[in-house]
Amino acid sequence: MRKLASMSVTVTLVLAMLAIALPASGCGGEGGQEVTKTVKVGETLTLYDTTFKVTRVRTSATVGSGPLKQRADGVFIVVNLTLTNRKDKPAIVGEDRVRLKGGNGKKYSTAAIGRVVVPHALAVLQELQPDLPRKVVAVYDVPEQAVKGAQLIVKDFWSEETGAVDLGL
Repeated sequence: MRKLASMSVTVTLVLAMLAIALPASGCGGEGGQEVTKTVKVGETLTLYDTTFKVTRVRTSATVGSGPLKQRADGVFIVVNLTLTNRKDKPAIVGEDRVRLKGGNGKKYSTAAIGRVVVPHALAVLQELQPDLPRKVVAVYDVPEQAVKGAQLIVKDFWSEETGAVDLGL
């Protein structure tokens, strides 16, 4: 049992290192990719063989509840989305591939606190099984001036195809 737990920790560490290394090596991150498709909340965005559908967007001063309740440094933008892998084998979507572009033109990554206090938070690396939709929540802590006009910028993990979801804020 200890060996299995040790292997689980090792796999988690390797996945975390890949999440850091891949964007730095040009397989992810911010590059100069142009957005090729733009959709609205409720519409499906398909990039390569992965679909992204934002089902709900809200702003909040806090996330979590009870003793886990956390206050934003700015404003939390909470995005509920459904990810579906259309490939014939498992695939991985990294949280670095789902960024928020504020109305101020700046880009934001998910808030680490969101992964701790929000159920079903988008993980550093999210494994998706074929044709099995996965509902996740992405939480972004942004300055108030970034809220209006914000978009979710999504980059496919393998093809580098980039799309956007107008969040309607």
